[in-house]
Amino acid sequence: MTENTNGKANPFFIEMIVVIFFFALSAAVILQVFVGSHQRSLLSRDQNNALMEVQALAEEFKADDDENPLSFLGEDAPVSGETYVLSYDRTWNRTDQAPAYRVSAAGTSDENKAGLLLSVRLRAERADGTLLCELTPQKYL
Repeated sequence: MTENTNGKANPFFIEMIVVIFFFALSAAVILQVFVGSHQRSLLSRDQNNALMEVQALAEEFKADDDENPLSFLGEDAPVSGETYVLSYDRTWNRTDQAPAYRVSAAGTSDENKAGLLLSVRLRAERADGTLLCELTPQKYL
């Protein structure tokens, strides 16, 4: 390489700066893509686990013959107003302390000509309030 004596920048160094800028920009874009993909993967995993738990609760509701729509939850389910709230840890085991997920169950009953219609709104969400899954199973008695 020759020394630049006339005050103009060496084209080699300008090209190197452009190449470094291009690779830095590419790395930033790729990093954002990987972070976004990881976040979507975590949300998908949480939604799948929530759906499995809510479906299991819906099956318990369908199998129960009691006129109380929330009797399938048992006597130990904590109550928040007229809504039962079940707390879960990170691995979807029921817990009483620092829940990572919550499943709320609100039941209604409606008497009509066909019989007694029972329904339960099951709603699974993260501790931060992000909705993961919502089901409303119904049955006639």
